[in-house]
Amino acid sequence: MTTLEFLSVDHVDSSRGFRPVKRSAMHRRLRDAGAAFAERDGWLVATSFPEDEDRQIAIRDVTHLYRVEEAEAHVEIDLDGAFGVVPPTDRGRSVVARAREGAPPVADEVTDLSAAWAGLEIEGQGATRVLHRLTELDLDDLPKVGLLSQIRALVARPEDERYLVFFAQEYGHYVWEVVVDAAKPFRGGPAA
Repeated sequence: MTTLEFLSVDHVDSSRGFRPVKRSAMHRRLRDAGAAFAERDGWLVATSFPEDEDRQIAIRDVTHLYRVEEAEAHVEIDLDGAFGVVPPTDRGRSVVARAREGAPPVADEVTDLSAAWAGLEIEGQGATRVLHRLTELDLDDLPKVGLLSQIRALVARPEDERYLVFFAQEYGHYVWEVVVDAAKPFRGGPAA
């Protein structure tokens, strides 16, 4: 019987110059938008876009920032099981820290689902109007899980005119396209 250890990035032979990097579900859309990339903490992250400075509303892929396995992850585990991650809060950091330490009963109650989700940040003057085009959620009562352009998503508002949207990673291309299209009339688009 063989094991599948050869599939693990921990077992990669880097002597031939190969270094695996993680990419978000929206990587291809970012590349198509003209993004320049750099590696950060094992992730290939968009660092600039053409006409980046002219954006009134910035749409950013923040998938790499909301992973439980990252040392400084700013995530909260939803213990109700409705979602894998929600925006950064003191309670969230506390739950993640306790889970990493294996402290009972959290370690038994928490399953890290953060790898299943992708995240977008929509920020700038007019971001609220963009979100109103995409969801019927009450944007004054967030975070909430609901439909965003017919996809189940968690929408949070950490600041005025700044939103975080988390959704199943397999919808990355679709959600990216929908959000970028909704933001275009307000001078919105991809940003690093």
